[in-house]
Amino acid sequence: MSSQPWTINSEIYPLHLIGTASSLSATTNWIVNAIVAEVFKIVTDIGVGAAAGVYLGLSIFCVVTFFFTYYLIPETAGKPIG
Repeated sequence: MSSQPWTINSEIYPLHLIGTASSLSATTNWIVNAIVAEVFKIVTDIGVGAAAGVYLGLSIFCVVTFFFTYYLIPETAGKPIG
């Protein structure tokens, strides 16, 4: 499960959007988690090679997400809310 919906939303949106944005983000997060879990079960039942491909794809996605977060998510320390 990804931590970005819980940590970034409270800091990146204006005050009047935090509630709506957090609920949409949480809903999207849980829906995507359910889809990933179902696809993972189906693909890993195919065989070891398919399971290795899934793990490779997930690891690549994690690395890409790290660099996206590091370089493109703005720093909010010391900035006022709202």
